[in-house]
Amino acid sequence: MEEAPRVREALRESLRSIDPDPFRARLERTLEGRPLTPGVLTVRTARAIDGAVSVEAAAERAAGVQLTYEGLRLTRRLVETEPWPPAGEGDPDVDVVAAEVLVAKGLNQLAHTGVRGRVVEIIRRFGRTHSRDADESRSTDAGEPSLEADFVVLAIAAGADLAVQTVPPGLLEYARELAVDIDADPLPDDDRIADVDGNVERIVATAEPGAEDRSRPSTMDP
Repeated sequence: MEEAPRVREALRESLRSIDPDPFRARLERTLEGRPLTPGVLTVRTARAIDGAVSVEAAAERAAGVQLTYEGLRLTRRLVETEPWPPAGEGDPDVDVVAAEVLVAKGLNQLAHTGVRGRVVEIIRRFGRTHSRDADESRSTDAGEPSLEADFVVLAIAAGADLAVQTVPPGLLEYARELAVDIDADPLPDDDRIADVDGNVERIVATAEPGAEDRSRPSTMDP
């Protein structure tokens, strides 16, 4: 998938300013070999809508989406499987810091885009769902989307926003359906998003002029 190397390079560039070097290397190892479905979806959506969008600009936007996802994914793993050190005892686990930095970096790259409200809502919902004192029964059982589903929708919205500064409602509906399919029947990355380009082009071509959804902060708004 030709988009993946561009997204990986954009991720490395996003982390280039982080010090000290050993911590930056730790972050790079955290991202190494990770599936790039959110990032690739962002690039593919933007380019499918407008082929004149530069790959570099799309990859930079994709890196913001991917970094935010990876930071929340790491946080979820720590909350669900790793013991947390007692308050005031010892140094905080470096993975906790790594997760916070990844989310902060991703959020910073998306802060001046039309999807910033969506990102904030995803982070808030994640915090509610995975708070330490939350009921174990809360999560997708309560009808909330999984983290992966949220980021499929965010990725497509981010790509559309880059290309045309708007997110047609029909495209959001497609994104939600794709998110459900991916959650229900995970496949290798290439198979999961093989038809995205054509579907995005078709939906945007048939969207009514002026159809716009940037004002909706939540990926699950009707």
